[in-house]
Amino acid sequence: MQAITLVSRDEITPEEWRKIRKKGIGGSDIAAILGLDPWKSALSVYYDKTNELQTQEDNLAMELGRTLEPFLRRKFEQWMKERTGCEIKVEEEKNVLRHPRHEWMLANIDGKFEHPEAGEMCLLELKTTSERFWEEWQEDRLPDNYYCQVQWYLGVTGWKRAYIGFLIGNKKFDAKEVPRNDEVIDILIERAEEFWHNNVLAGVPPAPAGFKSDEEILRRLYPQEDASKIIELHHYQDLYDDYKELYTQYEQIKHRLEAIKQTLMAEMKDAEVGLIGKSKVTWKTIERPGYWVEPTSFRQFRIY
Repeated sequence: MQAITLVSRDEITPEEWRKIRKKGIGGSDIAAILGLDPWKSALSVYYDKTNELQTQEDNLAMELGRTLEPFLRRKFEQWMKERTGCEIKVEEEKNVLRHPRHEWMLANIDGKFEHPEAGEMCLLELKTTSERFWEEWQEDRLPDNYYCQVQWYLGVTGWKRAYIGFLIGNKKFDAKEVPRNDEVIDILIERAEEFWHNNVLAGVPPAPAGFKSDEEILRRLYPQEDASKIIELHHYQDLYDDYKELYTQYEQIKHRLEAIKQTLMAEMKDAEVGLIGKSKVTWKTIERPGYWVEPTSFRQFRIY
């Protein structure tokens, strides 16, 4: 099986590229459809594909990630040489790819290269992330949304392995090999096909799932209330009751969390670090310079 090349990104405008993205599901969509993306949801993907609501297409983090791609590709080449002793050349993939059978399966991968030992093509995905997320990348861990993304790309291309190169907080570069998982790919395809046909093509938005992006979309869809309009919601009585009960539990849990934190703070006194087994807590001074507001200094308490 070989992926079909739709078009080269060098030959189309950004607006044309956005239109192509709306014709199918890409790697950055699939985790959201499964509810595994912390930044966007199935509802936001739906409105992105249907043109019913103008969704955000870009942000500074995404622009920075693209700008750093050539540098990260070079860093990955060095990483591979250190581990295999072989030199590789990562080629930027400028083509928009499509699955040979499922026309709605799209891929826009960051790079590709021939594995020096296996002699087969591999894909490379590049990520930049904040230092506060470093724990999600330690040892064999990988954020769920990125794992889904590379498995989706392996499903489109038919290749057997992928690598993710990642830069954490502009301080550390590393990479991980991700072998193909056909069981996961089958699940991704099944869920994506249901979403594409039952939601996007059918014009039926999925239910909100509690993500911040869901609330943002609902506020944009309905920015102004009709003061003369009253509707009956009696059929949501169970949902209302669940909310009230859960909110009470939430307040109790929040109070308990604060009590635990304050107990540790009281025990630490003026210490900066406290050790608890293999974990730690810190209570250190944070300096915030004053650019547009008055400068501030405070001790920030964190439990790791």
